[in-house]
Amino acid sequence: MGDQNLDFFNSTIGVKQGCPLSPTLFRLCIDELEQIVAKFVREEDISEVLIGHIVIMLLLYANDMILMCK
Repeated sequence: MGDQNLDFFNSTIGVKQGCPLSPTLFRLCIDELEQIVAKFVREEDISEVLIGHIVIMLLLYANDMILMCK
């Protein structure tokens, strides 16, 4: 972090970077996550992020995502 190197650590859970299983797990979960975010935005009366005239809540690509908020 910053100019410092951190010590290595072992991880015994999760999917490793570059694992072919990662995009598959992402696809299985993302539809439900998108619905949960849309419902929360409606219920909490959250202002939507507009780019041009398009409402952006989630940007999704492969197994990465960005949640948009003000």
